[in-house]
Amino acid sequence: PAGSIAVLKLSGVMRSQDGLSSNGITSLVNDLRAAYANENITAVILEINSGGGEATAGDMLKNAIQERNKPVLSYGWFVASAAYMAAAATDEIIASSQQAQFGSIGVLFSLSKGFLEAYTNEQIDIYAEQSTQKNAAFRAAQNGDFSKYQQLATEYATVFHNEVMAMRTLKGNEGRIKSTLDGSMFFAQEAKSRGLVDNIGNFNLALDRAQRWAKKKRM
Repeated sequence: PAGSIAVLKLSGVMRSQDGLSSNGITSLVNDLRAAYANENITAVILEINSGGGEATAGDMLKNAIQERNKPVLSYGWFVASAAYMAAAATDEIIASSQQAQFGSIGVLFSLSKGFLEAYTNEQIDIYAEQSTQKNAAFRAAQNGDFSKYQQLATEYATVFHNEVMAMRTLKGNEGRIKSTLDGSMFFAQEAKSRGLVDNIGNFNLALDRAQRWAKKKRM
């Protein structure tokens, strides 16, 4: 019916593509765009319980949220890493309770020692003479040099931090903001004091806030 609020869920590990038993971010993005196109839907609540996942998946969802033509709010239980990237792009972030957690604004690469050793021992890769930097980080890791992965992680984190600061007004002095962005997780009240969260309350509050945003949009 007219005036509806769509509730979409983001849960578990964020992957860009669908799996055998789980939807990927591509499907969630399609659902978001369907909600944007539905004239009877006045706002969207994205209910989040996710520790993040692929950086690309977080970027895809953030971009889709930024395409919105109506209010999109986040209602979060556990909102970390790439999931927080998406939440930061919404109009308002609401923590579901005092025990809800937010943060982990950081980047890591996980490499399997077993896979790296087996691949190095069993595979031979022949690169074009012009492709000196193709898979450079992996090739260096095969020789025990992880500095290129370290550099990539640092570059990703810098972009992540800059985007969060562009989307959210973080609170405190330079040192406090730095600690907000160091990968820590924060319970709801602390997250709110740092600017990571706007409100704390149950789902009725999320519905009320979505209705208020929708009314403001119509005015």
